[in-house]
Amino acid sequence: MHIDRPNDSSARRPPVSIIIPIYARLDLTKQCLRSLERTIDVAYDEVIVVDNASSDGSGRYLAAEEPWVRLISNDRNLGFAKACNQGAAAASHDLLVFLNNDTEGHPGWADAMVDTLCADERVGVVGCKLLFPDGTLQHAGVLVVDDDQNGILNAFHRWYREDPDRPGADDRAELHVVTGAVLGIHRDLFEQVGRFDESYWNGCEDIDLCLSVRAAGRTVVYEPRSVLTHHESASGPERFTKVTENLVHLTRRWRGRVDADFAVRSDANVMHGPFPRPGAVDADPVPSGPTVAWRGPLFSTHHMSIANRELGVRLWADHGMRIDPFATETPTMLPADDVRLAPMVRRALAGPPPTPDVVVQHQWPPVWKTPAGTAPWVVMQPWEYGCLPQEWVAPLRDEVDEYWVPSTWQRDCAVASGVPAHKVHVVPFAVDRERLSPDGPRHPLTTTARTRLLFLGGANHRSALDVAINSYLTAFDRTDDVCLVLALAGGPRSAEGVAAARVRDFAARAGMAEIEIVDRWLDDHESAALLRACTAVLYPNRCDSVGLPVAEAVAMGLPVITTRTGGMLDLCDDDSAYLVDVETVRLPAETIQIGPAAGAYWTAEPDRAQLAAAMRRVHDDPDDAARRGRLARRRALERPDWDQVAATVAERLQRLTTRPARRLDPLGAFDPAVVPTSLDDRRRTAVLLEIDLGGAWTVPFTSWVETFGDDDDVTLVAVAEEEADLDLLGAYAGGFDGDVLVVLTGGEDHRTAAAYAACDAVLTGRSRNAAARAAHIGRPTVSGLSASDLRAELYDALASAHASA
Repeated sequence: MHIDRPNDSSARRPPVSIIIPIYARLDLTKQCLRSLERTIDVAYDEVIVVDNASSDGSGRYLAAEEPWVRLISNDRNLGFAKACNQGAAAASHDLLVFLNNDTEGHPGWADAMVDTLCADERVGVVGCKLLFPDGTLQHAGVLVVDDDQNGILNAFHRWYREDPDRPGADDRAELHVVTGAVLGIHRDLFEQVGRFDESYWNGCEDIDLCLSVRAAGRTVVYEPRSVLTHHESASGPERFTKVTENLVHLTRRWRGRVDADFAVRSDANVMHGPFPRPGAVDADPVPSGPTVAWRGPLFSTHHMSIANRELGVRLWADHGMRIDPFATETPTMLPADDVRLAPMVRRALAGPPPTPDVVVQHQWPPVWKTPAGTAPWVVMQPWEYGCLPQEWVAPLRDEVDEYWVPSTWQRDCAVASGVPAHKVHVVPFAVDRERLSPDGPRHPLTTTARTRLLFLGGANHRSALDVAINSYLTAFDRTDDVCLVLALAGGPRSAEGVAAARVRDFAARAGMAEIEIVDRWLDDHESAALLRACTAVLYPNRCDSVGLPVAEAVAMGLPVITTRTGGMLDLCDDDSAYLVDVETVRLPAETIQIGPAAGAYWTAEPDRAQLAAAMRRVHDDPDDAARRGRLARRRALERPDWDQVAATVAERLQRLTTRPARRLDPLGAFDPAVVPTSLDDRRRTAVLLEIDLGGAWTVPFTSWVETFGDDDDVTLVAVAEEEADLDLLGAYAGGFDGDVLVVLTGGEDHRTAAAYAACDAVLTGRSRNAAARAAHIGRPTVSGLSASDLRAELYDALASAHASA
């Protein structure tokens, strides 16, 4: 459709009729109208307010605003749809904009909307970028969800409450739906599709209208150049009185007629769309290997979701495993963003979930709900604050089959927290080496300084921005040819935005070393270009179990200044980086709001003097810095990439399918791989005997006392749950002079298993339980029921075990 512009000025856009339905909240209406006076030509555009019987004086106020405001008054509340239709019927212009009264337009919002609406005849509806008063995103388009769990069609906003400058938020996009809070449409198209359906009551009318426009062959466009602030749903509880009825009506009209962006499967799995077409699923080969239910974020841009995608697609395509992805959070990616996922997603949507052979969970926060069925359970979970939360330890110890962590440092933290060491495996996060090549474009910086130190990390406590700035200003002043580059992308009210504003004011002081702020979101390739534009990377974090910023920097070949803790220790050393010493600082549990620790939470406070000295060394000796960067890159290229990590994961998953789940196996704790208890000053041969109140140990212990003494190179390891059990042992020992070591387990199987693993044989008596445990963990047994045979029985058992080994 072509619309002629007014003859008096070819540069002017076509006029619009702005239709504002209201119900009370005169304060918001005044605010909205004042913003229109600032952002449109009120003598050129038309403003129509439809008052649904407000009782707060809105009618009187608006009547006094005429003629620039045209008022339509209803004697009762007729709802949003009816009021909008009334306004449209009274409109004078060919372009309609429906506007909520709880919005405030930013300069140029209407011009951008009209420009998009008129530039292409295929465009039927235009929506805009809406911000909350705190600057975060309220609307960047709406995604349609087919919810099979609840049997309804629904919708949610893209990137709700995220940063307004996040990747994608400033990209124009064709979508299924945009919000009716600010919606532009051609008047004839509005009439053609039947206007707003008045069967809805203050909800879903906009979804229905957009789907009708798409069904008519026109597009729905999100235009990010059109920006308004939205005080969402500020009109009161009347807005939400018929939510269920609205969804039921929407579902009856459109479910099955629209290819949803996402689907919620009957098992609550949030899946990517669109739905499979007939025959599409059959065209995808189904891997013949084990089925892995993979629970965690899949359609987001953060690193946990990236890891799930990179491993999932490789396990499916390269290792023959059927991955059944169970997405656990609201998606923020569109269907075309990663086509590699299509085969597994289509298969997952095509029918009921398959019975898994293994369950993998990688999500935040972790869910300690035991999976249904008999499949082994893997938890993959980064953690930053040293000691694990107390709530985690029992399920990791007793029910989870394997615990995968991203670094050696976190493995040590988990073991120290009480997780059996044999369960904890390092599965590192990889980086995209092709994107992180040193060769490529460089981000245009304002600074011309020779040394450019790039700080990576947010404005949170963990990233230690305060320490970085303080140490930088200690090391340098305005006379130094150096600049600190801060990557602080965020809205004006986000932590990063507030920090950027403060630093700008701070950096303006005379005599201060140069600071440059990059305050917009960068996509992956722009982030790589920023790395190339800098001399070294500064990452003085207080706690990070992964160290991804460091991993990306060393892959690029940049020298890194970072703390001697966390995941960084797997990525660099004193030859390839500048490692700064730290002081451990204990944290109260309420600091991180996740419950008490298994011991004590802690972070690492960087040594500020060392940090300043390291920055100075980078600046004063660029040749040494470059040498460290080259060495860091060589070592980075030797680390596993995603293909190698996936191969390791595939091997672990295959092993898990060969044994029963730990939670279903009473002997599961007695794993041959368990780390043995340390037995101080044990003799050459150690033999275990469990002491318990049942008394099955008394006969073999008597045989032991009659057979072995201090001259024998053997140790009896007495394993007991409590000190009280040892009193019985003391009563039976009498004058026994042989070597005895005591291990107290507190009744925990993993501690008992570690004691079994530390011994050469097990003295069982008539205890079937002890015999079964010994067999499961691979230790020979002797009954000890006869003192005359015990010595020969023991050494025959040891010799036989040695021969079979």
